[in-house]
Amino acid sequence: DVLSFTRELNGETIFCAFNISNDAASISIPSGKWANIGKTLGAAEPTNNANVDLAGWQVCLVRKLED
Repeated sequence: DVLSFTRELNGETIFCAFNISNDAASISIPSGKWANIGKTLGAAEPTNNANVDLAGWQVCLVRKLED
């Protein structure tokens, strides 16, 4: 099971995804170019700016880059 949401404030967009199970999961992320902001936390990196593979209990924290 994956919980995901997008937050926007002052022109900045953050996408967060949380795999809340032991099983691996693959999800699509919103369109656009994204930068991983959770590397120090072990967050998953988007594979091609369209998908992200999450291990069990792993997170994805990315910030949208300007177009």
